[in-house]
Amino acid sequence: MKSVTLLTAMLLGSPGTFAGNPVAATTLNVKVAITPEFSGQMEFHGLGNARLSEYQSYTFPVSADEPLASFSRTVSPGKQIIYLNNCPLLVNTGDNLQVMLWPWNSGGRLLRNRFLPTLTGKDAARQALPFVIDSLYGTGGSMVGIEQVNAFMDDRSKQVKEAILRAKVTDPENLSILNAYEQTKMLSLKFSFQGSHPGLLPANAYGDWCLKGFDISNPGMAGLSNKKVMDQVLAIWWGARKLKDSTLKEDARLTEIMQQFKSEAQKGSLAAEMLYMEGNGHAFTQKLKSIYELANSHLASNNASRHVIDSLYKQYGQLEPGRPAYNFTLKNDKGDIVRLSDFKGKTVIINIWATWCSGCVAALPLYNALRDKYKDNNDIVFLTIGWETPDGIDYWKKFSESRLIDGVNNLFLSSDRSDEQCKQFVQRYCLTGITRWIAIDKGGKILNGNLGYPMEAGFAQRIAGYSKAKG
Repeated sequence: MKSVTLLTAMLLGSPGTFAGNPVAATTLNVKVAITPEFSGQMEFHGLGNARLSEYQSYTFPVSADEPLASFSRTVSPGKQIIYLNNCPLLVNTGDNLQVMLWPWNSGGRLLRNRFLPTLTGKDAARQALPFVIDSLYGTGGSMVGIEQVNAFMDDRSKQVKEAILRAKVTDPENLSILNAYEQTKMLSLKFSFQGSHPGLLPANAYGDWCLKGFDISNPGMAGLSNKKVMDQVLAIWWGARKLKDSTLKEDARLTEIMQQFKSEAQKGSLAAEMLYMEGNGHAFTQKLKSIYELANSHLASNNASRHVIDSLYKQYGQLEPGRPAYNFTLKNDKGDIVRLSDFKGKTVIINIWATWCSGCVAALPLYNALRDKYKDNNDIVFLTIGWETPDGIDYWKKFSESRLIDGVNNLFLSSDRSDEQCKQFVQRYCLTGITRWIAIDKGGKILNGNLGYPMEAGFAQRIAGYSKAKG
């Protein structure tokens, strides 16, 4: 056990380096030794609020002009692994974390933005344990066989247990967090090895091996606080799951995470991200509804992400098929006022575009082709809405004329967010990007809030279907 003993001695300094007494909240007292090669900022990652259900991150500017930078912060009570740059440390309620960060010199080479911690105080041994785990699993070198990897992990696991005994950590929650953290290191190591040696085992056997010993439902996962790290862990876990079972569908990923994962912060942020991505890409869909229902079923009632999730669902819910479409009022390039309600009794296909959007401009010939195809069909009408700056009206008119889309159905929407028409349109149609195509039925209700890009397969067929839709 020489390696873990030496490492622990390096991490733990002499007591009394810092002043201050433990307080009810967790207090960070951090000093950073700065070298001429380093400048920029330090990063803090942790969990916030009463349930530790919210990821928090802060940056602290540091400069090569200062040989020693220092800062203090308090963090939410609770047990968690925080990160100071890439240094993971285990803190508990009431801790007074006292840490000195030294530039990391490896083999005579300074590792940019990497630091070695020296901790002092009565809880220093426990606080240093995640960094000890990181260091032990990061020294594997070049391994060429499964048995070699297994032997390496067995040895490291024994050293981790020895470090925990030396630190006299017996609290079950702390032990669970450390166990979960070590599991993520094992999973990453095995999956990385699989990627470098793909032919040693069949894919499903590799998946079994990678997942052995990794428990996604480990309650200690709730104490891991770096969102980027947790995103990576879950991506690796899902990659191993798909190695094990190639028939898995992507939609099953969120279901498994929401049902089994114990991190409220990760579940909440992931559900919010997926809800946004689905709404932004496809408006209101059954998938978006399923994501929302999963979040409602499996997130704690006071999860920090709930208000974001509810807000997003309400916003994209305006584009649910069958909902009344916002009755906008805009001017066309002749200066005439045009309302959506003017076209009641017709299916309305809207193309929102801009002269500065290359993808929009590239799709204008397809717009013209579709418009011309249905020009004799009195049940469908095509509109263009140019989303432009107010001072760009003249250029928009000339550009529209050159692209053969000018006329009474060529409308202008100001991109000035202080303009009331712009604010209402953007909010009611969830306009976060263009090109954007919308279909509205003969009764003025949403058919499809985001038809996709006209060059995608099946786009023309969707238009054909909507041309026959009844109001």
